[in-house]
Amino acid sequence: METIRLDAENMKTAAEAHSYLMEKLELPSYYGKNLDALYDVLCEREETRIVLEHTEQGGDYFAKVKRVLLDAARENGQLYVEEAQMPKKYRLIALDMDGTVLNDEKVMTERVEQSIHDALSCGIEVVFNSGRSLAEMEPFLKRFPDMSYLIGASGALVLDLKKDQVISLQAIDPEIIRELKEAAAGRDIIFHAFSEGRSYFGHDHVWKLTEHLMGPYAATLPDLSGQVEDLFDEILEKGMRTEKFNLYHTCTEERERTRAKLPGFTEKAELVNSEIASLEITAKGVNKGEGIRRLAEHLQIPVEETVMIGDADNDLAGLRAAGLAIGMGNCNENVRAVADRITADNNHDGCALAIEELVRAWKDQD
Repeated sequence: METIRLDAENMKTAAEAHSYLMEKLELPSYYGKNLDALYDVLCEREETRIVLEHTEQGGDYFAKVKRVLLDAARENGQLYVEEAQMPKKYRLIALDMDGTVLNDEKVMTERVEQSIHDALSCGIEVVFNSGRSLAEMEPFLKRFPDMSYLIGASGALVLDLKKDQVISLQAIDPEIIRELKEAAAGRDIIFHAFSEGRSYFGHDHVWKLTEHLMGPYAATLPDLSGQVEDLFDEILEKGMRTEKFNLYHTCTEERERTRAKLPGFTEKAELVNSEIASLEITAKGVNKGEGIRRLAEHLQIPVEETVMIGDADNDLAGLRAAGLAIGMGNCNENVRAVADRITADNNHDGCALAIEELVRAWKDQD
């Protein structure tokens, strides 16, 4: 994807703005040199990432140009517009996995991997802040021996990978699990629990992932998970400590049916939509934002110097907690509403582009 950096200081008047845009964007000679013409050509433009620099110096006319750029980006899914605003060194970068680090094929590209290594080599702490268990993360962590920490289970588990030590583990009250059992009784729902970093399914449930709209995980999750005869019995009778509990449904209507069976549940636990028709449950107050806060406190890093990059509802708490919130180009409208910046989508190395920008800012301040 082509990246073009536009300096707002060169767009303070209409005349200089359109001459500058013609040159930088290589617009055709028939370009009309007005805002309507700019919108039209941008809506037809192929994959391009535009980074706006020194926006505070742009003035009134630049503000109009910026609005046109953003409007065109909303219309044209191949156009990405963001501001290069790096007022400080960000010392901790937290990354969602699915839809962020991974593309739609659940693959981490070489560019994304290299950007993470580059940030780590600069002294920036980069961590995966994932809804996955440690067991599910281990194949990825093998590629990052230079990574020191992990936030897993949607913030319920924070680990020191080098010392193999738990920094924080917040388990769900067994009574919450009992309510989930009652809400799911007699229904076609897959149950999935995380216990101290391990992944567990009820007997034979792991083989039904595709019909419960979790097909992208069907090839890997069975080999990374244990199976028990009765998952609820393991938790309620045998005392399995559970930091996260997932319910996988066959459709979104079934997920809403589960929610309806849990009135007042959100006053006692965190209940978040994920994937297509899944529900994620953690202890009250536990989310990706709390994971960032706990790790930042452990590392004595001000939370204002942290970054979260994500795309979905289960990333919202992390985005709100971080000093800088970056939404993926494929993010939903809830994420777009809280993000400070939007990068390219997960199929066009948006995560890498954001990290590379952070690394440049870090090096510029050395």
